[in-house]
Amino acid sequence: TESSITTEAEPWVQKIGQILVANPNMAVTIEGLSMTGNLDLPAQQATAVSSALQRLEIAPERITALGKDGNLKEGVVIKIHPKFDEFYSMVKDNMKNSN
Repeated sequence: TESSITTEAEPWVQKIGQILVANPNMAVTIEGLSMTGNLDLPAQQATAVSSALQRLEIAPERITALGKDGNLKEGVVIKIHPKFDEFYSMVKDNMKNSN
């Protein structure tokens, strides 16, 4: 079904999970991309990856899953990044301290 990941994707998702476990200050954004403008399927795909990561003990507050218009691209894009709220706080504090 659309709401589960394929067996081929399992090792890939496990590697993403290992990166997130090793980097607890990082978060992940999962974007399902569609060329057709129908965002239901890509949102379901992104949610399936999110659920798989949560089964690997990644906290749901570290995960953002969404469907997006991919223009001429389809598939799932994974972006690992700092937790933005913590990152901006750190930058703001550094800016204040440097003045």
